[in-house]
Amino acid sequence: MRSLLVATLLTMAAIGVAPGAASADPVNICGNQAVPAGWVVISVRTSAGCGGGTLNQRTIKTPGAIENVCLSSAIPSGYVVVAQQTNSVCGGSPLNQRTIKIPGAVEYVCQSSPIPPGYVVVSSHTSTVCGGSPLNQRRITRVG
Repeated sequence: MRSLLVATLLTMAAIGVAPGAASADPVNICGNQAVPAGWVVISVRTSAGCGGGTLNQRTIKTPGAIENVCLSSAIPSGYVVVAQQTNSVCGGSPLNQRTIKIPGAVEYVCQSSPIPPGYVVVSSHTSTVCGGSPLNQRRITRVG
């Protein structure tokens, strides 16, 4: 499986798709493989080709300007979390998927979101798009 991932990444590099740029086609990797930096997990499933266990295969891609990613996915640098929801493509847990995006000058982000450099929090709110807990959403503004 490692050789398949390496071959896929080399092919993507050869055709000009680099991590951090939106990829044309997602790549399936086994769950025991590291997700490359700048890539996100967009779904999980069970695959006999990845050995035993359940939800042992991940579909990964480089994110576009806005992307739905599984909760298990790292949030790439420069992105914020703007919503949390439940989606079966990310397994069976509640609130197992997040919507990430490159922020604009002003953005409402979930409490769990990283705050990118150059942004400040200006207020806190409660919103159902971020899971429903009190003060679970923040308004951020770009400064400078």
